[in-house]
Amino acid sequence: MFGIFKDWNKKHESELIKEHPYLEQLYMGVALTKFRVKNLRQEKDIPDYGLRNRQLTAFYLGAVEGDIRKFLDASKMPSSSLMQLVILSAGFAAIKDKDVTNDGEWGAMIKGFQEAMDNDLHWFRKRGLGYAGITGEDPEENWNVFVSKVVDQNV
Repeated sequence: MFGIFKDWNKKHESELIKEHPYLEQLYMGVALTKFRVKNLRQEKDIPDYGLRNRQLTAFYLGAVEGDIRKFLDASKMPSSSLMQLVILSAGFAAIKDKDVTNDGEWGAMIKGFQEAMDNDLHWFRKRGLGYAGITGEDPEENWNVFVSKVVDQNV
């Protein structure tokens, strides 16, 4: 009954944790990647819209997917279910960090996540998977190649 008095973030964070308790365990890796991508966005003055924004988001979601694949056995999971879990995990981090604070911002963020999963951005998602360390490649090398492509736009 008193849940109606909770602020938007606390209410949604507690609901997500109740339904998906593993989100708290995934949070630290997701938040660290989000922090690094956010710093790159600020350093290179990349706006929250357009192609470079979608490239950053695709990388971020690829890294989240990599964290999930390290945490869970996703080999038998349908790709649509895995992508929903990626969006849920990234969304949970956004709620917990107060990057979104209402339904409108949540909807816009989810739409941006869905746009970043476009096949045209697969290269960036794959760099994110490599950054998460599941492709057998050096994570920092994946980060550096990704940064140079986003900054130089030599994709």
